[in-house]
Amino acid sequence: MSEKDLDELLEILEEIALFKSMLPLQLRGHVNALGLYVQIREAGRWIRLQAGGSFRSYLDAWREGDGDWQLRKFDKGNWEHRFAHLVEPTYQIVDFLNDRVASFGKLDSEGVRALDHTLQHYKETSVWLGLPKVSQEVMNKLAKEKARGRLQEEREKRLRRIADAESAIRKDPMDRSAWSSLENLYYKEQRYTDMEKALKMSLKIDAARPYSITYMQLGNLYLAALSVSVRGKGVPILYNFPSNVTAETLGYRIEQLRELAKENLSKAYEIDKKNGRTVYLKELELALKAADTPSIAVFEEFDTYKEQQKQQEENESRQRLNEILHGNNEDEQKNQQTQKDL
Repeated sequence: MSEKDLDELLEILEEIALFKSMLPLQLRGHVNALGLYVQIREAGRWIRLQAGGSFRSYLDAWREGDGDWQLRKFDKGNWEHRFAHLVEPTYQIVDFLNDRVASFGKLDSEGVRALDHTLQHYKETSVWLGLPKVSQEVMNKLAKEKARGRLQEEREKRLRRIADAESAIRKDPMDRSAWSSLENLYYKEQRYTDMEKALKMSLKIDAARPYSITYMQLGNLYLAALSVSVRGKGVPILYNFPSNVTAETLGYRIEQLRELAKENLSKAYEIDKKNGRTVYLKELELALKAADTPSIAVFEEFDTYKEQQKQQEENESRQRLNEILHGNNEDEQKNQQTQKDL
């Protein structure tokens, strides 16, 4: 066995041991099904890799930290006669088990049958058939099911929060905190008419000192409804018209939405400008332009701006994180230098 072959063997055995340690305890025994036992242990700065039978190792290697493996023991004759041909099948077994656990959270019944069939065939014929990988189609299906499960959990939590907030409002109709919670919760549930009501109630409660963000949210709600009709995607989202709605009725309602959007966005703009709050002024200017002269081109300009703002915020967030990490590294280096100087 050449030095290159030995290095490759040690690398594969290390992977078998590490992959085995990632499995649930009850599945680790399956990795030894063919009679090759591999284990890796840490002893201070040293790592020990052993492979062989259940009671005796025929390969024993040590490594300090990330250094190279150093063979302390290698019974080459017994290894090549009894274990060399088991390395690849054992690697496939541990890879197969991790694949099933990652996909299904356990060794599923189909996986059990596949493993049993392959092992039984090998014992009877000494021919290794190999083990199936979870297909990409199945992986995609599982990912979708998990995503649907998470979405369902989130929705159930959201519905419980809506019920709690609505219960609080029945006890106190002027509960500002409850109405504020409902604004966002109704939006996520696409209950736009209820969202409109919640925003109006928040403005009523805050009449003495209204928040510009509440006017902005209400104006953007009307603007979104207006956008739906301008882009030809059906009737505005805030109103459920009968299928035989007349053009006159629809046109009147669209004009109402336009005026409501302008009214609320203008109030938000005035409050922010008066208070010197500039963060939303550009967005409000574009929103008012869309409400004043609604068209597909204007709405696309508005959407593009919001997307650019979102991207800019994400970039700034990443930059701040890098600065924090970089600052921590510099502080650590200074501390290390101070310790050296001392």
